[in-house]
Amino acid sequence: MADVRIGLIGAGTVGGWHLTSYQRAGATIVAVADPNEQLGRGRAAEYGSTFYQDYREMLAAEQLDAVSVCTPPHLHREHALTCMDHGLHVLCEKPFAASMEDARAMVAAAEQSDRVLQVGFVHRFYEPAQRARQYGADGTLGTLISFHNRFAVNNRQNDRDWVLDPRRAGGGTYMDTAMHSVDLFRFVIGEIVAVSAHHRTVAAGMPVEDTGVLVVRSETGVLGVIEADWMTPVTDYTFAVYGTDGAVKVGYDPAELLAWTRQTPTWQRESLESDDAMARFDREIDHFLQCVQGKATPAVTAYDGLRALEVIQAAYESAATRTEVPCSPA
Repeated sequence: MADVRIGLIGAGTVGGWHLTSYQRAGATIVAVADPNEQLGRGRAAEYGSTFYQDYREMLAAEQLDAVSVCTPPHLHREHALTCMDHGLHVLCEKPFAASMEDARAMVAAAEQSDRVLQVGFVHRFYEPAQRARQYGADGTLGTLISFHNRFAVNNRQNDRDWVLDPRRAGGGTYMDTAMHSVDLFRFVIGEIVAVSAHHRTVAAGMPVEDTGVLVVRSETGVLGVIEADWMTPVTDYTFAVYGTDGAVKVGYDPAELLAWTRQTPTWQRESLESDDAMARFDREIDHFLQCVQGKATPAVTAYDGLRALEVIQAAYESAATRTEVPCSPA
């Protein structure tokens, strides 16, 4: 992978995770761009790369093959499309965009380009999630009935100010954690055709929703309950899939997969390659690099980013109207 030359736009926490995984994969980290000089320069020094305060200067000065875009969602359209215009492959973090207009423009550009535009739905690369999906796909669980997911994190002292800004983020906890959940449901269960949602704001003065629940329905009738929570003090990342013949439960930190089947009618802890939940970033980055080298096709496309955003927008509509909102693919 040393022949793949990487640039980063957005040197925050998630950008650092990307760089760590690129380093582990053996890619060449060439440059880091961030308007925050202290943050960006520190991140560049950490990975032995060149710092640029303006990403356009980075694109003009450096010979790159691919870029990770880890900036706030309202900037994704500009950053991703500019990089693609420079002939670069792009791994764009979620949320794919802050608006449907931006998301559609990015999908259109991806369809017209021979460059990769992969979306950072990293849970698709989580080993327990991949194996839970296989349990459902191979019939071990029987007919799938329901899905339950809770992504909760203490966001009361968030150091990412843009996450609390509806203009930059596009919303609150729906855009932050439920966006991952929606894609996870689509990955494990299948396409979503309707959503019913409720949300509230617990923290005084919070400009966006900090707590919400979505009930989604798949094309085959599977129901999913998705809980998105910023306010509880305990981080809680779990999901489960239930069928007529069994169930699986997935945990994080440490990575965990429990299975109950007709053949083994007690909860069995499955053996995993690693109990490090962050290994999903290594798998994601490795897959992206394979795509850049033409050895694979993206497992997560721009269309997947668009679809997840469509479902989240339908959730906002549902919460406002107190009705179930259809959201089948166009």
